[in-house]
Amino acid sequence: MEAKTMTALIQIEHVSKFLELPLIYRGLSRKQREPLVLQALEVVDLLDRRMHFPSELSGGQQ
Repeated sequence: MEAKTMTALIQIEHVSKFLELPLIYRGLSRKQREPLVLQALEVVDLLDRRMHFPSELSGGQQ
């Protein structure tokens, strides 16, 4: 029997929205969240992939 690979990322949102979730739960406004999300994406060199879905990223990018 072959094991299925599962990703821990939520597949219904693009990368920026995925990163925004904890900030939404913390009660930050959109204006507060946006620069934090962009900064995080820049740190991991994924700024240009921010509107992609997790399934569109390579395994290392996920």
